[in-house]
Amino acid sequence: MAAIPTVEMRPRRVAVIREAECIGCTRCIDACPTDAIIGAAKLMHTVFNQRCTGCDLCLEPCPVDCIDMVTLTLPPLTVSSASLPPPEESVTTAEAVYADQAKPSDMEAESSAIKP
Repeated sequence: MAAIPTVEMRPRRVAVIREAECIGCTRCIDACPTDAIIGAAKLMHTVFNQRCTGCDLCLEPCPVDCIDMVTLTLPPLTVSSASLPPPEESVTTAEAVYADQAKPSDMEAESSAIKP
């Protein structure tokens, strides 16, 4: 069986707002194409890391320069062969699922038996 390769994730950059310095101007919110920044006028804003793509479009419009781009580092994702079922078992399981879906249910069999 062939070895399963390790998948390495590239470091991801995201925006971080220094909330104590944010004046709540909403310019970064308007500039963000993914709506990753939330906040209200004259209140501090914050960034949802999961939605931030690291595009840097929020940096320039900020009048107080309170947004930094930081790099998130994640450990490499390793998939071991011990955590995966053998290929034959995967195929068998998938075939069993589809075979069960293709069979008429007991109710359909009963209703066809009642018809004249």
